[in-house]
Amino acid sequence: MSILENSSTKGIEFGINAGQGFVQAFDRTNSVVFPYYFAGTSISFVTGGASPVTNTRVTFDSAGNVGIGTTSPNALTNGLEIYRNGSTANLMLNRGSNANYAYSGYLPAGALSASNVHWGSGLFANSNNYEIWTYDGTSNVERFVIKNDGNVGIGTTGPTQKLQVGASGDGSVALANAWNTFSDIRLKRDLTKIQDALKKLEKLNGYYYFWKNGEDQSRQVGVVALEVEKVLPELVKTGEDGIKTVDYPKLTALLIEVAKEQARDAAQIKVDSAKKDADISKTQGRQ
Repeated sequence: MSILENSSTKGIEFGINAGQGFVQAFDRTNSVVFPYYFAGTSISFVTGGASPVTNTRVTFDSAGNVGIGTTSPNALTNGLEIYRNGSTANLMLNRGSNANYAYSGYLPAGALSASNVHWGSGLFANSNNYEIWTYDGTSNVERFVIKNDGNVGIGTTGPTQKLQVGASGDGSVALANAWNTFSDIRLKRDLTKIQDALKKLEKLNGYYYFWKNGEDQSRQVGVVALEVEKVLPELVKTGEDGIKTVDYPKLTALLIEVAKEQARDAAQIKVDSAKKDADISKTQGRQ
């Protein structure tokens, strides 16, 4: 059935083609068929021609899956699949066959599965964590996570601070040209000098050590958090997992005051020595 606009060349048609119902807008004078769709077990929106196979742009299948660029969205998607014809690259927005997570990723080839997606990201319902992973040639490996408490982890899935890179013993290295911390005096109050800095330093120890666990088994150098906590508790934080960490850069403040104390002691020794030499000279002059 056709509804025409003042002529037989323009209008809207309703009909059946190859067992599928369709509706289309057309302009036969200019050889243009405007977007139309076929209806059957699925509904497809088509542009650029009369074929529902080569020119289909969007398809809704009988299960409710949506395909863009494909007439048969993968049944595992249960959502939206975006496919580019002529390439093995696929961008998939997918709730997955596991109801505990939803992910998007790159599927180079093969059957769709979470383990076959060569990069991806997802929100996991059982933890409410957002993760990004990549394929290492064998399986997917989590590279980045934002936990539901806002902590961010790079190279670890269990960050205990606002930002954590790696875990103890894994040899993680983070590089930067600079890492500046807030230090403007306008942001601070109740400033007091560190007293008896040398005595505090003498209570600390520097150690060589090896990690008990992890891939990195090279010899390390550092301090022990529990010892530092007794002297400068401000430098030690205890994570959600009970593990203590040390803010190494802030040890600089202690070392500055130690250097100043030693400089004052050296200057006083010099003064005392000069005075002693002067007294000896006076004594010898009287003889």
